[in-house]
Amino acid sequence: ILVTGGARLDTLKRQGDALTGRHYSHHLHPLCPAEVARASWPVPADLPGHFLEHGGFPEPFFNPRDAARLREERFRSIVAEDIRDLTRILSLRQFEVLIEILRERGAGQISYSALAEDLSISVPTAIQWVHWLERLYVIFLIFPWTAATVRSLKKEPKFYFFDCAANLEMAPRLENLVAGALLKHCDFLRDTAGRRMELRYFRDKEKHEVDFVVLENKRPC
Repeated sequence: ILVTGGARLDTLKRQGDALTGRHYSHHLHPLCPAEVARASWPVPADLPGHFLEHGGFPEPFFNPRDAARLREERFRSIVAEDIRDLTRILSLRQFEVLIEILRERGAGQISYSALAEDLSISVPTAIQWVHWLERLYVIFLIFPWTAATVRSLKKEPKFYFFDCAANLEMAPRLENLVAGALLKHCDFLRDTAGRRMELRYFRDKEKHEVDFVVLENKRPC
């Protein structure tokens, strides 16, 4: 069993390996309130507040005094090592700014045109940079749910951090915490049972919104 805390193994894996039936990938998510509440170790008195303040990554969760430092070091290492080594991006300082912008605008819709304008880059470049943050498991995207999958992919997704406490403001952290727990549930069922689970959100033409819709076989469940 090989367990990695980074995304390099997934990012660099070779295509075409004939390992069907011999190789299974499981998503390793941060801790979530449901599993901590069932744990045998002492649980923080204010469990939701602990998650919102320190996030669900194990080391910051169990060492809250170092949580802020560990988080900043993680973001620095992503840019200084992963982004530098895995991409041809030369403007690492701009990539740092991208992460800061997303941390300020947490739990919202991504506007690639606005990001491109803020960073003085092209829209395709903004899309590519956000894609790299996905590949490195910094953020995940949730697309709107519509009857036609192709149409929904053309609409602006919402973004969330795998570390809910990465949001600079406290307000979006709760929504981010719920999003992470639901995604973890969907990935668990997909990885262990092969069930076709998806996490989406719903917004109508009047901009009434349902934050999360869990789908199985393209249908709300």
